[in-house]
Amino acid sequence: MGALILRDKLHPPTQPSNSLYVKMPQQRTCETMEDDAELRAKYPELGTLAQFEARMAQLVAAHRHELESRDEVVLTIPVVVHVVHNGEAIGAGANISQAQIMSQIDVLNEDYRRMGAGFNNHPSGADVEIQFAMAVVDPQGNPLAEPGIHRVNGNRPAWERQAIQDVLKPNTQWDPNRYMNMWTVVFGGNDANLLGYAQFPSLSGLPGFQQNEGAAQTDGVVIRYNSFGRIGNIEAPYNGGRTATHEVGHWLGLRHIWGDGDCSADDFCADTPNSAHPNYQCSAINSCPDAVSDMVENYMDYTPDGCMSIVTNDQKTRIRTVLQVSPRRKELTTSTVHMGGGGNPGIPNAVFTVNTQNICTGSTVQFIDQSSNNPTSWQWAVLDGANNVLATFTGQSQTITFNTEGVYSLRLTVSNANGTSSRTEKNYITVLSSTGPAEFQENFENTANLLPDWVVYNPDADRSFTLANVSAYGLGSHSIMFDNYSTDDDPTGTIDALVTPRINLTNVSNPYIYFEHAYAQYGGQYTDTLVLLYSTNCGQTFTPFFVLGGEDLATAPPTESFFVPSSNQWSWKQVSLDFLSGQSNVHIAVANLSGWGNNLYLDQIAFIDGDDYTNDASDPDFATSHQVVCAGDYVSYVDYSSNFPTVWNWQFEGGSPSSSTQQHPNIYYNSPGLFDVALFAGNSLGGSIITAPSYIQVLPLPSVDVSVNANVICPGEPVTFTATGADEYEWYDDRGTIIATGEQVTAVLYENIVFTLVGYSDAGCSSSETFLVEVTQTLTPSISVQGTVLTSSQALAYQWYFNGQPISTAAGGNQQSLLAQTAGNYAVEVLYASGCTAVSNEIFFNPSTGIDPRDVATP
Repeated sequence: MGALILRDKLHPPTQPSNSLYVKMPQQRTCETMEDDAELRAKYPELGTLAQFEARMAQLVAAHRHELESRDEVVLTIPVVVHVVHNGEAIGAGANISQAQIMSQIDVLNEDYRRMGAGFNNHPSGADVEIQFAMAVVDPQGNPLAEPGIHRVNGNRPAWERQAIQDVLKPNTQWDPNRYMNMWTVVFGGNDANLLGYAQFPSLSGLPGFQQNEGAAQTDGVVIRYNSFGRIGNIEAPYNGGRTATHEVGHWLGLRHIWGDGDCSADDFCADTPNSAHPNYQCSAINSCPDAVSDMVENYMDYTPDGCMSIVTNDQKTRIRTVLQVSPRRKELTTSTVHMGGGGNPGIPNAVFTVNTQNICTGSTVQFIDQSSNNPTSWQWAVLDGANNVLATFTGQSQTITFNTEGVYSLRLTVSNANGTSSRTEKNYITVLSSTGPAEFQENFENTANLLPDWVVYNPDADRSFTLANVSAYGLGSHSIMFDNYSTDDDPTGTIDALVTPRINLTNVSNPYIYFEHAYAQYGGQYTDTLVLLYSTNCGQTFTPFFVLGGEDLATAPPTESFFVPSSNQWSWKQVSLDFLSGQSNVHIAVANLSGWGNNLYLDQIAFIDGDDYTNDASDPDFATSHQVVCAGDYVSYVDYSSNFPTVWNWQFEGGSPSSSTQQHPNIYYNSPGLFDVALFAGNSLGGSIITAPSYIQVLPLPSVDVSVNANVICPGEPVTFTATGADEYEWYDDRGTIIATGEQVTAVLYENIVFTLVGYSDAGCSSSETFLVEVTQTLTPSISVQGTVLTSSQALAYQWYFNGQPISTAAGGNQQSLLAQTAGNYAVEVLYASGCTAVSNEIFFNPSTGIDPRDVATP
């Protein structure tokens, strides 16, 4: 929580002039993005957040016209709240009351329907046209005594997020296809200051070679019990139910309003102004160098509950898109558990899985029905990339043989006497060719039979590899091209690939892939990557073995125009497949990882035995696009040796490792200096060595340090941090959010915080230091009363105040005890041995009638 406080103090709210009466603000905390990062690390099939956003942008664009051109249907989301307690009676502590829970549902409905307490007049404000209803039956169809409430004795006083993810959620969650799961808990341990977090939606058809279903067993929203609802066991300033509104926004796909970065970051909604940071106060601020104020009223900022009132139209479009396309979210809109349809009878909910999603031709896939509510009929359909139905069959479960390579979608329609539902999974099954020669090449000149037995992998069914009327080195008429340039949509993060037929390397002595390519960067952050991957199990897993991107991939200067290469703007690569020698079932994927940069062209893709093309000893040669690097950088070396070597012996002065036998090694350099590189390359006919003296220059990193202008940091007092050792500086909180730039930062702190300073040299090298800043904690002084004498708790020095004004020394204002002669408000400021001051709570005292005993400690 300290980092959040640092953020607030670097952008302090307007405070009263009398600092004695300024109290420490409490600040919103949300771990959704941290939770999302952890889930993606644990489940790589989720893809990256960048891939999610790229795919999300495509889907929003595809659905925007539909969403804006018709009247919306109000969608209902059924809710179950798992009330996690430690044995307390209902209504006590964490075992919150039904009334408190219902007050939260009321807030969600007001906020997402733009009415009641959630109404706003902002021109960007939107009625999302979704509503939340308490489930009336459990997953077995039994009526609930308390609609939408599942009380759980967790048998522990508090929960850390890891225990919630690993233990609580999997053991208490109800079917996320039919219920939006919410948990109310007492957070503890390292998460004691957490208000809540949610799981982001996943997207079907995300790029990658596995279907993306996400972590279904942890799906839902977790909220601090005393920040849930607006009546009952709640605490200010998060007593208005907006913590749940914020976290449900994440669950529906909304990002934080500041884009989890600085002014250059994006929350992917055009009608939410950029913000440099989260805001914790409901006061006007323009944190970015533009003319638009931060939207502090947005539910996805960090402001107090009473400030929040806006969901924008673009946020609405994003939410409604998620509810159309995201697994589990889209099923919820047809769930009937809030109408008594949780068990049998009820409309069936189509759900299915398969035993494998990746096979070779001639293999089988078992389709497994997992639909709820007892369907009585099933119809399956296999579709191609254009949604044409290729085959249909019936039966609850089927085993189907695929004899043609390709990428297929699958649809299941289930019915019973109560109705019908359907579910389609796009690009669900990938079938690779089980036949093919060991050596072959594709030069893209036979346009009537292009890429025979290859699979064009285009999971998002949009732009893909296309034939181009330009050829490598001008030798021919055609190549294949991937358009990373066009602005029809944002392809950032998407993977498209060409997957070879089966390659049998059991009798290939020196296997190689050879290809020619042309590429120009767009410039700046927009750059693309070529990745080669291999599979030996019919595509169930693909492993990258060669990566070339950015400057390393470029064969021409950067251009902001649509890149079409000239005959001399091509290069070639030959990549050894020796590590696959002896394998009989190899598939290679030639993949384009898009960064919305510029066009990538490929030609003369060949799989050969290098020994067949070798007529002399290998002649070593190599290159790298970066010969000047910073200490701590990696250098990627590309082998250009001729005559298909089988042996490489590299020597890297100053590098780690200092030697390598890989064809294309990545070497780490940590010490500044000028360093030699040597390469021996050889084949069966011989080889030689080449040495490049002083080939790599490694620049030193700046040595950053921080000084503080105070030996003791007292709560609420300004402190200045000064950076030295670099030319430019950036300051970050412990969530990785940039909070300031420049040599000095002045902050007002109230508790210990951790921040990171990044320093940059003029050459662009950077280093960082992370610092713990300890704030001396002070006790709030108490006031006791005896007769008309007010006495402060013990300290070194005292200053009494009456109605906000200091009492003079002559009147006893600097003594521990004060004779109160006039009715009014009294407070005392004290000085402790640490050198820090603190102020008591203000009390009202009347010498004639005394003081309310609840306000002071009476001896």
